[in-house]
Order: sequence, then C-alpha cells, then structure tokens
Amino acid sequence: MEQKLLNTLKMEHKTLQEQINELNKQMREKSKDLMKEAFRDFLGKYDEVVENIYWTQYTPHFNDGEACEFGVNDVFILLKDDEEACEYEGSSLYDQDSIKSLKEQIAVWEAWEKDPMAEARKHQSEYIKTYNRNPFDPKRSYNRYETKTEEDLMREWKPHYVSKESCKEQLHTAELIVSKYPKLQKDFKEIKSMISGLDEDLMRAMFGDHVKVIVAKDGIEVEDYEHD
Repeated sequence: MEQKLLNTLKMEHKTLQEQINELNKQMREKSKDLMKEAFRDFLGKYDEVVENIYWTQYTPHFNDGEACEFGVNDVFILLKDDEEACEYEGSSLYDQDSIKSLKEQIAVWEAWEKDPMAEARKHQSEYIKTYNRNPFDPKRSYNRYETKTEEDLMREWKPHYVSKESCKEQLHTAELIVSKYPKLQKDFKEIKSMISGLDEDLMRAMFGDHVKVIVAKDGIEVEDYEHD
C-alpha cells in the first residue's frame, strides 16, 4: 500500500513538473515575443542609424565576500558607421545639451590657441576655487623627481583630453543625429527603462546566464560572455 501511494505521488509530481516546465516555456516564448515587438518598433523607426542594442547579464564569479547574485547590466546602443564606439559602452547619443557642451569645448580650444597662458591661468583659478589646490603645483607627487616649475606645467597644459578636431567631428555627428532623429535619445531611454523593469529571473530564463544579448532588426542573438 505504501509503495503504491509513493508511486502515485511520484507520478503526480512528475506530471505537475512537466506542466510547470511547459508553462515556463510558454512564459519565456511569450515574453520574448513581446520584447521583439517592442524592439521591432524602435529598430524599424531608427533603421538608418541604429545597428543594434545590447547588454550583458550574468552571475559574477566574485563579489568581495558578498553573495554572488545574477544581474542584468546596463543597456547600450551601437550606431551604424560609428568608428569611435567602445565595446563596453557602445555609441554616444546626443541631445541639445551635448551640442552645447561640445561647442563650449571647441571655444576653449580656440581661446587656448590664441593665448595658452591666459587659458591656463583661468583654468588654475577655477580649479583652486573648486578643489582648493593648485593644479600646477610643481611639488605634486608625479612631478617631484623632475625640475619643472609652475610656469613649465602651465605651458604644457591643454584644455581637454579630447582634441579640438575630435570635438568638431563629434559636434558634426551630434548635429546630424539631433536634427534628423530628435527623439532618438528619449526613445532609447524608454527601451532601457523597459529592460531594467523586467524581472531578473525572467531575463535569466529567457536568455541565460553569463551571456551578452544583442538585439538587431533581424532578431535577437545570444553570445557567451566572459567576465570576472
């Protein structure tokens, strides 16, 4: 009798597990279809300029003593013909604030070209007000084995890490994108918000762990992803 009951319980558990697996499969497929639909609208709208959208999701191998938990990371966008795009951060998206900032950087470069020392003194004054220390102090640790003076350091100074030519190229790209696709940045933020709002267990069920998910107009590709 006990063996018969045990066999019945095993059969019922197996049947229930099969039903659960089937429901999970249906949920994954339905969720994927809904995501594809959302991506299809965005990628169709911006087909001329957007190559793909991508993100990574994984359980870290190490978390400084804390529990290693699965997570979905930030979402990035890759624009077509973007030679400056970084694999880990994708392409830059621009808005009117970006254009304003680039124009300001170019203006600083042009002022520096006319009078480098005047711009260095201006930078020095603003830096001291903000950080309460002299950016051209010859006693700074990385300069202590050299014999450069404050004036030497000021003459070597340049306004930005990014060159004037690069700023102009970025400005040209930014103005083109903003003029032709004024809502691209806003629409992409909505896509990011949608993905970040999804349950992480569902994301893992749909795409897996230790993966990079790439969404293009012709479909979704999942690649193995190596990480720390």
